[in-house]
Amino acid sequence: MKRKLRKLKSHFSKRHGLSLVAAAVLLLWVGLYSVSNEQKHWGSFFGNAIADWSGVLVTVLATKPLRARIAREQAGARTSGTQPSS
Repeated sequence: MKRKLRKLKSHFSKRHGLSLVAAAVLLLWVGLYSVSNEQKHWGSFFGNAIADWSGVLVTVLATKPLRARIAREQAGARTSGTQPSS
């Protein structure tokens, strides 16, 4: 039973680890921005970091379904013997 639970945890961290880390870093920047003065250098820095890490998180989350779709198409092409069009 413990072995199955360990394998399940490992599978979850492999599938969602990058998304969770990007979200955690984004939350860190939001927290630091909320306590800083946005008119000063550090406030501007944290604001830019929020914009950058928001883009990273959106990119990571958007590529997951695309990779799954491409993998399904390639698997279908292998079984039917045809090459997918690019």
